[in-house]
Amino acid sequence: MRYVQNESEILCLNHGWRFIEKDFSVLPPEASIKHDAIYRYAKAGAQLGPASADFDDGDWSEVSLPHDWVPFKDFTPDAYPNHGYKRRGIGWYRVKFQLPESDKERQILLDFEGMSCDAQIYFNGQLLYRNFSGYKSFAVDLTDMANFGDVPNVLAVRVDASAWEGWWYEGAGIYRSVWLHKKAAAHIAHNGVWAKPVFKEGRWTVEVETTVENSFEYDRDFTLETALYAPSGSLCGTAVQTGTVKGYDSAVMKSAIAVEKPELWSIDTPNLYRVKARVSGDFGEHFQCVETGLRTIRYDADEGFFLNGENVKMRGFCNHQDHAGVGAAVPYAIKEYRIALLKKLGANAYRCAHNTDPEILEICDRQGMLVMEENRTFSSAEDNLLRLESMIRNSRNHPSVVMYSMFNEEPLQGTRKGHRMAGRMQALVHRLDASRPCTGAFNGGQMEDEGAATILDIVGINYNPASYDAFHAKFPNKPVFGSETASAFMVRGEWEEDREHRH
Repeated sequence: MRYVQNESEILCLNHGWRFIEKDFSVLPPEASIKHDAIYRYAKAGAQLGPASADFDDGDWSEVSLPHDWVPFKDFTPDAYPNHGYKRRGIGWYRVKFQLPESDKERQILLDFEGMSCDAQIYFNGQLLYRNFSGYKSFAVDLTDMANFGDVPNVLAVRVDASAWEGWWYEGAGIYRSVWLHKKAAAHIAHNGVWAKPVFKEGRWTVEVETTVENSFEYDRDFTLETALYAPSGSLCGTAVQTGTVKGYDSAVMKSAIAVEKPELWSIDTPNLYRVKARVSGDFGEHFQCVETGLRTIRYDADEGFFLNGENVKMRGFCNHQDHAGVGAAVPYAIKEYRIALLKKLGANAYRCAHNTDPEILEICDRQGMLVMEENRTFSSAEDNLLRLESMIRNSRNHPSVVMYSMFNEEPLQGTRKGHRMAGRMQALVHRLDASRPCTGAFNGGQMEDEGAATILDIVGINYNPASYDAFHAKFPNKPVFGSETASAFMVRGEWEEDREHRH
């Protein structure tokens, strides 16, 4: 369960789902496609098949989330070895729930932590969102299409895992938790609190940027109270502001709270401060809490990485998200156990290979693990930049995150195209969070004069330690590190690759 996601009312929507691995059409039956059917289908809320409220899913399986349907399938010798010799396919999920009449003047929001992979989100017969990544958290606003009172709401999700994004086990399905948020008419936006610790002239402050959002047509006057709490729970200070947010609009509020006797976040002492932002007015109130840590980071091309002014050698692991027996639907407790085990082995750094997970960041915050947060798709296309923005907004409150990776082992990494894509992605990251550097994991091309290495803040090199000195000689002011230095793909207990028997 996510620890720091506290709001006025947030409900876990992990139970009561029905699932089937089968595809259905949301179009009218071919035999009935005449003028009236085409006319009705073209209207809001008129999607058919499993997207419609009256669809009969009585013979579907009952499942709870997180859910990955691949581990339950048989091994298939001619399936992709990278995906564990199991086929993925297409599946549908449906869940029904009711909202009381008292929710009519509230924002209703769904937070999907992750699903694999391409998906369409239908709500009460309306297509509300298309997802094109198995490695992204996203939110869907249900407010306008919600039913209240006795009429139930029907949420339907079509997941298409026919293709793949990676060359490793990816699973299929809604493999992370889903949360239902109920917020006041004026409220704090999703991921709308950014608590940024700043150390300047020997003093610490926490600068807080809060986005207040209005889901309805009437302008709203509001009071925003921001409170900062020390790791012990004692109050460090508050800031009170007033403002107006116009109908269907948002307002960004900024404040700063000084910190006396700071307790720094570090690998050995992962102290966490808590920020509570509360917005109130004649519409009621809504609050959101986030955690942050006071710490400084610095990268030096000659001396390496510094945490709180101390030189620290990163000893890390590259970690995929799946786990034996459960596939991609990894329970929170297993994530905690694995990171604790890595620390016991002597690790102090965790590379999210090759995706982001909000639960992992929270665990690393509390256990004192440095994180290399990684974007999955190397592209400066508009939809990918939106996914990258979502990743940064999910990550920037977490003190464990010390760098953002734009890509891993891309054929264009050493080209002018790669330079331009990396530059545009890095510029977006810096606009959202200038406190952390951007990098990429190169398996070649890092020595090219026009490649991505020439524009990124720091450079990671995969599997070529002999090139470190050559890179440093050519780019003496560019920090470099080993982003991936060893791997293996045999199964436990097998020490030789046997292609004939598929292991």
